[in-house]
Amino acid sequence: MRIIQLIAGSALVQVILTLVLYALYAMLVGMAMTPSAMLVRWGVGSLTQQGRWLAFAMVLGGSLFLFFASAILVLGLAIRFLSWGVQPGRYQYKSFTVLRWLIYSGIFTLMNTYVLPAVPMSFLTNAFFRI
Repeated sequence: MRIIQLIAGSALVQVILTLVLYALYAMLVGMAMTPSAMLVRWGVGSLTQQGRWLAFAMVLGGSLFLFFASAILVLGLAIRFLSWGVQPGRYQYKSFTVLRWLIYSGIFTLMNTYVLPAVPMSFLTNAFFRI
């Protein structure tokens, strides 16, 4: 609990924590982008001179869809992990549970802003909310 009180009482620690959380969010998004990057790498490596731009555009389109699917899986599981075992109730703002909900909210905001609007009313959206 002393760590949470230190975070709540120090502006410098809050800035450092914010940067650490942004790095965590970037790592999670990077994990979700990994299959897409692998598809692009494979697609670029197999391109010939004929039809190069069309093939590249198709690989990019496929990798975007793959990113949405893997983001729903990776970020959805991260949200599920962070909310695991949290009971309904009121918590002091200087608690570990509130810190978990802060991280949870950041990940959910990423999903709600960037991924879910791109796949509205689809099986991917349903999968995210089921996770």
